[in-house]
Amino acid sequence: MGIKINYIVIHELIKEPTQSEIQVRLEFSDTILEINEQSERLIETLNNRYNSSRHIITHGVFEQQNNQGFPIIYNSYHQEYSLEAFLEMTRLTLTDLKNQIQNINFAKGGYFIYADYNIDKSGYFGVFLIRNTNGMLFEKDISSNSYKINSTIQVDLEKIAMGCRINKTNFRDKNGKYLSFTKNNNKEDISKYFINWLCATELNNNRICTQELLKLVNKIPLPKDDQGVEISREVFKQKIFDFAHSSPNSNLNLANLSEMFYDDPDYLLKYAQAASTK
Repeated sequence: MGIKINYIVIHELIKEPTQSEIQVRLEFSDTILEINEQSERLIETLNNRYNSSRHIITHGVFEQQNNQGFPIIYNSYHQEYSLEAFLEMTRLTLTDLKNQIQNINFAKGGYFIYADYNIDKSGYFGVFLIRNTNGMLFEKDISSNSYKINSTIQVDLEKIAMGCRINKTNFRDKNGKYLSFTKNNNKEDISKYFINWLCATELNNNRICTQELLKLVNKIPLPKDDQGVEISREVFKQKIFDFAHSSPNSNLNLANLSEMFYDDPDYLLKYAQAASTK
């Protein structure tokens, strides 16, 4: 997997009770994070965790009628695409989130990692919320007034509190459901305010009943083996069966399955959605 980071920054949203009210404040970084082996490893790990079968990934698009908030701020950055626009975009959207969760009791703070990056041939814009549990993964550098990665702490990033990712090419071409987001499978119900923050709509998740997928197996184009030769329908069915058998609750993670057979995490979802409209 080849990873290239274009821009990356870490901000902190702090939510804590006072004697009279719950206070929400932001600690911004003045500069982007240095792009080096550490930051590349961080984004690679987060991207892998994002695609993990333990997460339910929901796909959608921005509300077309929304002329403010996350969609309009992101679109402005997408058009200008500069370091200054990146930093402004991260600050404006996080300020918007701060205002939205001021009176939501269960909404918690944490470190927000904004990253514009490429994985192989795919370009993404991701926002990941990380909460420290075993130590301070990030620390403020006084000289630059920016958060840095604490190289002395190894924190398990397996559990992303929440995250979103935009496929930049699909967003540019308005092709399919370019927006996706995920939350950790715990009791904290973050979905509603996260969806509101993103102004997301037309939502479908990446899990599908095994029986529904097996109905599509007879129609879907056959994947190819390592030599570029199409595998037979029977072999494909058996591989699907084996994968389904190993999936808990008879649900399949389409992103993982699609990545395995088609080297494209969105292929099967797009096919299933297209088939359902015929």
